[in-house]
Amino acid sequence: MNPLQIMKFKDKIGEFRERHQGFSRFINAVRKKGLPQGSTIEIKVTFPDEQVMNTSFRIKEDDLELLQMIGDLRKK
Repeated sequence: MNPLQIMKFKDKIGEFRERHQGFSRFINAVRKKGLPQGSTIEIKVTFPDEQVMNTSFRIKEDDLELLQMIGDLRKK
């Protein structure tokens, strides 16, 4: 990403946080508690036609570095 793309990305993240404050609070609470190995992440999407898709996965040791990197994006 070039500096302009990074600035636009940060702006869009800020706008998203404003629109979805409950989600932002949830993510902050999870970040404070941490995501140790063995935690499960579940994602569910309900489409306008009421179709539902969901998945889940258990965090493995190999996932921890990536999750830390994602968390570090917020600090930049």
